[in-house]
Amino acid sequence: MKQRTIWKAILIALCAAVFSLALAACGGNSGAKYDYLVTFDYNFPFADHPTTLCSYVGVTKEYPYAIEPGAHTEFKLVEFTVEYRVEGWYLPKLDAEGNLVEKPSDFEPEVTVVDLGEKWNFSTPVTGNLTLYANIVKNASVVVKDTDDNVLFTSAGEAGSSITENGLRREVQKVLTDRKEDKTCVTFYKDKDFRTICTFPLTREEGGNAVYARLLEGTWTSARNADELFTAIVTSPTSKIFIPDDVGELDCAGKAGNNPFRGEIMGNGCVLKIALSGTSNDGNTLALFSELRSGVVIRDLTIEVDITFNVLKNGNYRVSAFADTAEAGVILENITLRGTITVTSSVSAASVRTSGFISEDQSTSSECDSSGVQITQP
Repeated sequence: MKQRTIWKAILIALCAAVFSLALAACGGNSGAKYDYLVTFDYNFPFADHPTTLCSYVGVTKEYPYAIEPGAHTEFKLVEFTVEYRVEGWYLPKLDAEGNLVEKPSDFEPEVTVVDLGEKWNFSTPVTGNLTLYANIVKNASVVVKDTDDNVLFTSAGEAGSSITENGLRREVQKVLTDRKEDKTCVTFYKDKDFRTICTFPLTREEGGNAVYARLLEGTWTSARNADELFTAIVTSPTSKIFIPDDVGELDCAGKAGNNPFRGEIMGNGCVLKIALSGTSNDGNTLALFSELRSGVVIRDLTIEVDITFNVLKNGNYRVSAFADTAEAGVILENITLRGTITVTSSVSAASVRTSGFISEDQSTSSECDSSGVQITQP
């Protein structure tokens, strides 16, 4: 067999010692002499290992069963990079003279490996010295890259298996944390220009299913439903919120940001369906946001409103589609509002100020349109 050379496998754990094993779990004494030696040949062009890498185990006539590498803590399976795994152990193919049959390696054609015959059943008794050969296969995977095509993480497994968005995000986030990078992985795309968002669960494919991570500076929350969105708005008013492109629309009936908001929302074209109702007994103002503080950045949202306000007592009131107040330093970009505001009153000395956008507005806005909000009031 030709000398085996480096390919892409990296040897992490080397189990090349000869074990004289007749473990108590196998019905013997750990110090007993073995009767037969079973050699496990990894049959693979390992890095930095010019000849065959083997592990060994001894078995006795009293308990003539081989221990599969990895089946016992004292007999570890050689670990690879996530690209490869041991599919199983096989007897070799032999020619008419009883010699090993060789073939080019699937991973490095100029290197020869032993051709495999029948798969070994570990419940079969060993009756003499035996050599088994590993069938090393390439894992199917999902490969996560950044926009520079650097690999951030590889999720490996059997072909056809899958991984969820949250699961993949957690793994990438671990990598970013280990690197001490102040970034958040918010979702994944099929292209580095972030034009086509991935549909989950993602399927692991042979050769690697490549996706691109959307990484944003700082700490962000990814919101895929109304509860996640408004939990972040209400309980973490300084949070940065990313709504993935494929969310489409969120039914936010009855939800509002009643606390001052100081964070950021990247809407990616999402439609928020807002249904709010209130009376003068509930307070003097009604809006999606009660107050936007300096530093807020909200962009790329369409908001459909259905707001009703019933005046039951005299006073001064404000009803707005988007926010009651917005301070200087608030940035609003590409926000479209449409829908209805309906005010009813059973008193004559009440003042109700309405707005399809913001009642008291000092924000800086661009490409924002509230002309689609129809207001009906006495």
